[in-house]
Amino acid sequence: MIFRTEIVLPTAPHLLDYQQQVFTTGSCFAASLGHRLQLNKFSVTNTPFGTVYNPVSIHRQILDALGGQDLAEDDFFTHQGQWRNVQYHSSFNDLNQENVSNKIRHAWQIARQSLHHADWLIITYGTAFVYELTSNGRIVANCQKLPSAWFQKRLLTPTEIVASFDELITHLRRLRAQVNILVTLSPVRHVRDSLTLNQVSKSVVRYALHQIVEKHTRVSYFPSYEIVLDDLRDYRFYESDLIHPNQSALEYIWEKFCDAYLTAETKATLARWQSIAAELQHRAFDPDAKANKQRLEKLHQQLLHLRGVLPVENEIDEIAKQINS
Repeated sequence: MIFRTEIVLPTAPHLLDYQQQVFTTGSCFAASLGHRLQLNKFSVTNTPFGTVYNPVSIHRQILDALGGQDLAEDDFFTHQGQWRNVQYHSSFNDLNQENVSNKIRHAWQIARQSLHHADWLIITYGTAFVYELTSNGRIVANCQKLPSAWFQKRLLTPTEIVASFDELITHLRRLRAQVNILVTLSPVRHVRDSLTLNQVSKSVVRYALHQIVEKHTRVSYFPSYEIVLDDLRDYRFYESDLIHPNQSALEYIWEKFCDAYLTAETKATLARWQSIAAELQHRAFDPDAKANKQRLEKLHQQLLHLRGVLPVENEIDEIAKQINS
């Protein structure tokens, strides 16, 4: 008998390797995937704008970074002694407004430089619900814990999401004509909206992403949402909050991603690195023992063989220090 519906992904039409550069943005799931890519020695600029969930704000942050225009004054607010910008994450907050502006401009600079060379843009969307400032109707990325009366909540339409993406991709194609864009829907459940409305929200984004993938070349959809909801389909794959996928789920999603999007050579290199990375975590009971010195010498040689492929100079230096200590 079959007790689960496993999602089997075909090999993607365009594949990722270690020579390519990746830019991630969007929800906390984008940060998680970007972090895992970094740990495995891929060249990644990981969510420089911080966490953001709605498609319009995700696209607008990239466009603002590329466009070179200045920050809108009416996006700044001071509340409880801190300056905040409602188009960016609370990590940009500061006691001084100019410091907030400088932090955002620095993120723009990082993003702009990265996107000029990016081979992959990975975007994870979280929700179709947006909050608009009642003062001017502008969609915000983050309410910054400001008074709820300052905002009005509404649901984006698929048409709005597609139009926003169209604007983004038009600018990106001028910059990087062959950039690959991977879009995905976060499996994190926004239960604050209620489980019922969470499904409505996810459905709106999912339908919009279907239209986007059908409309544009070199844009693909990775089913992280479906993997958790339809393949794993069990609360044992969630953290104790029953909202966020746990490490087992994230590892499974990562394996699915690697199977579908990495070249065969990259998978082989990744396997070599993961074996070395596990060995790097080992701490000998007796560092001066002959067996440990032999282990370190072998590890040093393995790292030297990878040096031309992966950025492992720091690891080589650290093992050399241990050998000579």
